[in-house]
Amino acid sequence: ARIVHALGDATGRELANCLMGVVRKHEQVSILEHTFVLDLVTEGNRVLGALAWNQQRGLFVMFGRKTILASGGAGALYRETTNPSIATADGHAMAWRAGATLRDMEMVQFHPTTIYIAGSARSLVSEAVRGEGARLIDKAAYRFMPDYHEQAELAPRDVVSRSI
Repeated sequence: ARIVHALGDATGRELANCLMGVVRKHEQVSILEHTFVLDLVTEGNRVLGALAWNQQRGLFVMFGRKTILASGGAGALYRETTNPSIATADGHAMAWRAGATLRDMEMVQFHPTTIYIAGSARSLVSEAVRGEGARLIDKAAYRFMPDYHEQAELAPRDVVSRSI
């Protein structure tokens, strides 16, 4: 199936829990919780590992034959965003300092529906609300999504976001 649903709108958390369960079964994988990676360790144009810190060990270096940088996004750099506050582009900055070429940086996904309250963080409105029949209208009460996509409010998230 193209879409996975679990525990209502907690699909992401359940998917992460499932993946962590699989990872924990592998003896070759070390999981360091509450650890902050500060930078990549490089030699020439090769990444050798990462400089990290946690309360137990303090500052330390991890070396490995391969380094996978899976650090999240950059969406929190925008003043108006539906991205989590931890999406601060730290991984992008580390990659850049290590000599990587960054591309398509403007391709940030925003959740298309939120409740706006001046001075407050955005409260997400579940996509399930649109799935149950909610309509998106502009300030003139015009239902605009049929103008942008044949599935109207049920169009993919990126299409709905651009249309708004």
